[in-house]
Amino acid sequence: MNLTEAKERIKELEIELEASDRILEDREQLLAAIPQCVAHGPCVPHALEWIEQVKTLAKVITDTR
Repeated sequence: MNLTEAKERIKELEIELEASDRILEDREQLLAAIPQCVAHGPCVPHALEWIEQVKTLAKVITDTR
């Protein structure tokens, strides 16, 4: 790999890192917006379960109107 190729690869990696950082920021915002898992604190599996429960509750409420 020559210097030009190395600089191009560094630029590609910087772009990938920026995208990863945005994803992690979104994840942290999501975990901060819902109740924490009793066992683990901020926990993605708990967040997914919590969201599904809220969606089910919203559907039940909507269907009973």
